[in-house]
Amino acid sequence: TIAMNDKLKPKYSKNSVLVALVSGADSNIAAWMTINDRAMLDGALTLNIDTFDFMFDGTLGDFALSETYNYVKPSINLSSLDGDVDAEVVIEGNVMDIMAMDIAGELSVEGLSVLGPDGENVLSANRMAASIERLNLDSELYLFESLSLEGYATQMCLEADGSTNFDMLFYGEPEVSITTTTESVGGNMYDVSERVTVSTSDEEAAFSQMTLRIGQLRLAGGSLYYADDTMHEPFEYHLRNINIESNNFDLMAENTISLNAALEQQGAAMFRWTGSLND
Repeated sequence: TIAMNDKLKPKYSKNSVLVALVSGADSNIAAWMTINDRAMLDGALTLNIDTFDFMFDGTLGDFALSETYNYVKPSINLSSLDGDVDAEVVIEGNVMDIMAMDIAGELSVEGLSVLGPDGENVLSANRMAASIERLNLDSELYLFESLSLEGYATQMCLEADGSTNFDMLFYGEPEVSITTTTESVGGNMYDVSERVTVSTSDEEAAFSQMTLRIGQLRLAGGSLYYADDTMHEPFEYHLRNINIESNNFDLMAENTISLNAALEQQGAAMFRWTGSLND
């Protein structure tokens, strides 16, 4: 363990680390550094160099959300992920399995932009703020004490086959089959070629493995583009200035959601809906 006088500690010295590594015990590391000449990281890291278990407790400022894209892409099919992140978090996990780490703390994102594989907007917001109880990408576990969005925009598109624009965000479980062609030469059998086929199943509904619970959900000043191609005559509709509130929201359970919005031509709508998003 290394203690350091605050007068000697630079505010943000690039890639500065004080470390005492001890085999067979947890090592305590004090770190303050810049990431890609922009983000400011400052905190305390506990690392066991035998098991590679770690815990980080600290702050992160002006971090580009796009830096996480390569970690998110294997779980969620996105074409881009952008925004500027400020956070005060506690992260626990194992260095050898980063996707399985647990994250808790306070998070805010300015200029959030999430684009689907077709390049269309999935979600954008001027600002997002979250109080995270527990977040784990590997377990698809998202527990929030509170979540708010300001100036957000999204779209909901129902395709003629009954699918939605959100379905393509999630991968099916791959099935791999191999077909081998053999040929006899001089009484011996030789493999001539192999054909490998990889297919995914769409039988499992999107979100079915996800746990998403939010204590206080507040969405303000939003807009929604809605398109329905399942009708005999397809149509589209826009809602603006949408404000949504819900307490104890659970993606896979019954929820009560209050909403008010400006209609496309004139007037306004105000209603409270009780139901389950998975039905």
